[in-house]
Amino acid sequence: MAIEVQNTGKREGDEVVQIYLRNPNDPNGPLKALKGFKRVSIKAGAVQKISFVLVPSTFNSFNDQTQKFEILPGKYELLYGGSSDDKSLKKIGLEIQ
Repeated sequence: MAIEVQNTGKREGDEVVQIYLRNPNDPNGPLKALKGFKRVSIKAGAVQKISFVLVPSTFNSFNDQTQKFEILPGKYELLYGGSSDDKSLKKIGLEIQ
């Protein structure tokens, strides 16, 4: 997955892009779980693509019934941004079958 980050300022700057995963169908799971982050330097006015690889274990959740980590099927939300604050995060929906 690739995320575009733009520096809207007049000087070169750094940003820490964070990705979180939320499974709204898992009542026992976290509200969101940090799954990756990357620090990037971006020149003033530039746009840079940041790539993240989402391997199957990214989607693991603990199943209380089987007492194992498993990939639970269903709809997920992938949240990303420069802060963990829900108001500033952008969201992508995806489904695991």
